[in-house]
Amino acid sequence: MNKVNVVQLLNDWQKNLKFCKKCQTWKSLKENFYVRKSQLNGKTYSYCNDCNKKMNSDWRRKKHQTHYERRTFTSGLKRCPNCRRNLPLVNYKMRSDRPGQPASYCTPCKNEVSLGRYYRRIGREMPERNTDIHS
Repeated sequence: MNKVNVVQLLNDWQKNLKFCKKCQTWKSLKENFYVRKSQLNGKTYSYCNDCNKKMNSDWRRKKHQTHYERRTFTSGLKRCPNCRRNLPLVNYKMRSDRPGQPASYCTPCKNEVSLGRYYRRIGREMPERNTDIHS
């Protein structure tokens, strides 16, 4: 083998393999690396599919745990994003999909939002109601 053939062989080998920075191994480019959809030139990620999946699942698990650690309601109060009041947990319905977690909106605000959605759906104007829904 002459020097030109060796260089050509190495170039072909490098085109088909890629080095994963996480697991420190050479892997097949087409089978083991995701192509970035945002890149029109077909660039791939620096990590192989296995390492990428593991890092993403670890990140989601960590994010999920810290989110629910922040959402503990030790004071017995929760802020409603609609009326922006701190109300006792008694004023919130509990979520069926997450036991022990109150709903986002307090019950009066939730009823008001649902009623407004109903009237928009049937194409009618919502009738005038008491302005203070918490009374």
